[in-house]
Amino acid sequence: HDFNYGKERLLELDEMAEFPIVAANVYYDDYSEFLPGFTVKEIDGVKVGIFGIATPETVYKSHPANTEGLEFFDPVIASKLMVAKLEDDVDVIVGLVHLGLDESSIHTSRLVAENVEGIDLIVDGHSHTELPEGLMVGNTLIAQAGGYDNNVGIVDLVVKNGMVTSKSARLINKEEAAELEPDPAITAIIAEVKEANDLITEEFVSENSIELVGEREFVRTGETNLGNLITDSMVEFTGADVALTNGGGIRASIPA
Repeated sequence: HDFNYGKERLLELDEMAEFPIVAANVYYDDYSEFLPGFTVKEIDGVKVGIFGIATPETVYKSHPANTEGLEFFDPVIASKLMVAKLEDDVDVIVGLVHLGLDESSIHTSRLVAENVEGIDLIVDGHSHTELPEGLMVGNTLIAQAGGYDNNVGIVDLVVKNGMVTSKSARLINKEEAAELEPDPAITAIIAEVKEANDLITEEFVSENSIELVGEREFVRTGETNLGNLITDSMVEFTGADVALTNGGGIRASIPA
């Protein structure tokens, strides 16, 4: 999803962000660096090396123009290179990856954990998998919190004498989060963004009498009324003879 608005926009966001954006397996097609592969943070005297891995599926799950001129290299090979570069200089190695655990995917976080020694923690995404207690693969803990803001993921690492001695993961769901005291600074930011969004989303467009189906298991395997509405609208607006949309671009149903 980092590339949904094109690589140029991602580079603009990298300049704006107050944190590093890392991608160890993404390069320009002349093999020059696209973004830094890793960053190192020191937390209470503990050095943590964090490297990023993007799924090679990006080249066909996003519009091809978004990644034109880029190469996505094998996540296992890139991760091995990152561990070799970091292991002598840090106490903890974290892989921040967007690979997922779908069995239909060639490149997964499990595959990286199984084939790369020295990664203490993989923080994963892509497959929207809920791992209530994480997933241990060898000596690597994989953490993933599902999708759609349903959970907040928490990982606890205990480091003694430069070694990770224990690791655990857990999830806080929406019901549990509702009982926590909100952070005033974050609440103010959310309110500002919501106010701007409401100007757009509160505009009345039309009323539908039936549910428009946009669930993943339907839109990615066959025809749905929401998919038809989208493509019919594209034909109407452009005057084209045929319109196509990818099922993965439809993210949710619209209730009646």
